[in-house]
Amino acid sequence: MAQLFYCKAQVHRSRNHHHRRPPPPSPPPAAAAVATAGRRRRRHRRPPPSPPPAAAAVATAGRRRRRHRRRHHHHHHHHHHHHHHHHHHHHHHHHHHSHHHHHHHQ
Repeated sequence: MAQLFYCKAQVHRSRNHHHRRPPPPSPPPAAAAVATAGRRRRRHRRPPPSPPPAAAAVATAGRRRRRHRRRHHHHHHHHHHHHHHHHHHHHHHHHHHSHHHHHHHQ
């Protein structure tokens, strides 16, 4: 009996491994390279003091807009409630879950 259980466990483990095996090892390296390049570029872009001011201005504008949109935020909450009520929307959420799985694959 114990042996059968062990065999079953092994089969389950093998199946899990096989499912995880599909993703080729090519994507990870590329992603790593991109991340490295992005980090390098960011470090290189740190010297120019031009980007910071622009970013600051954008942040200020965003803050001002946010203050104005305070009423809208409340409306958004209401929309969320409606979203929960919508059954069709829920199906869309399921699709999003699938997409997330794809991301994990990558």
